[in-house]
Amino acid sequence: MEKKKSDDLIRKLVENRLTRREFEEIISGIMHGEIAPFLESSLRDHFDEALYRYNMETKKNTDPEKEFRK
Repeated sequence: MEKKKSDDLIRKLVENRLTRREFEEIISGIMHGEIAPFLESSLRDHFDEALYRYNMETKKNTDPEKEFRK
């Protein structure tokens, strides 16, 4: 399993669109040491992207004047 494949599987997992066969691929990948680094990298990339989007959305929805008056 290369990086692109693991990225696709993780994205589908997070979006709740993963098939049973794809889920088994992830489980199999976790159990095999040579594949685990690709999955770890994909999970970290997804988390970083989600956290970045959350932080940007939070900043966009924060009123600086309101925060200042607290």
